[in-house]
Amino acid sequence: MEFKNFKDLADYEIAKNGELPKQVKHNVEKNINLFSFMGDIVDTYLPKIISIFVGVSGGDMSKAEEKINNKKKSEKYPNQL
Repeated sequence: MEFKNFKDLADYEIAKNGELPKQVKHNVEKNINLFSFMGDIVDTYLPKIISIFVGVSGGDMSKAEEKINNKKKSEKYPNQL
């Protein structure tokens, strides 16, 4: 059987095997939420940690922080200037 996209394949698998158990769905959602939370933590604190290392090593922290802040602003809301 040929499928045009993953939605068709998913529909076929559900029809063939039935719905996934609720526990499996719950575990997948928990894992997705955990990785999302970890990504938010890294996104929040990693730039600050880098600027601390730059400052400790004798670099100019103001330039490093300015670059990080400019990058965050441009990536966070790319459709807004």
